[in-house]
Amino acid sequence: MRPCLLFLYSKNLKFLASIFLVPLEESHREELRKALHHPEIWEYTWRKISSEKDLDEIISLALEQKKQGTHIPFTILEKVSGKVIGTTRIGDIDVTNRNAEIGWTWLSPAYWRTRVNTECKYLLLQYCFEQAEHTRSEWSEVREKLKHLLERKYV
Repeated sequence: MRPCLLFLYSKNLKFLASIFLVPLEESHREELRKALHHPEIWEYTWRKISSEKDLDEIISLALEQKKQGTHIPFTILEKVSGKVIGTTRIGDIDVTNRNAEIGWTWLSPAYWRTRVNTECKYLLLQYCFEQAEHTRSEWSEVREKLKHLLERKYV
């Protein structure tokens, strides 16, 4: 793991915005269960979550990938209340080629169609390009969800 990634774990990523991103910790598990236990979150993902056990597996995997240094998962906190509202991450980190993917953003439906997802992506990209000095960062969208979003926006 590059030294700049360690810096990330010692401080919160902050932006004059409505959220904080803090490194995912085991202590966030219960609040993440509450925020993410909504079937509509998983409707357009390859993950099919139907129980707390399924959510626990996702959180455990994210913590394991954090330990391995292949992903940097975050808990999303609402700035004003400090409430846990979801999770996001930097993943598939390729230190040699200075590349990573951003995403894995799952939000409580109460925060859909707000600025939260945009702010998450901004903070993740800012870290990738300014702190980790990546030359490339990418994210993908599930085709069905993208189609739905484009129809909502442009039709």
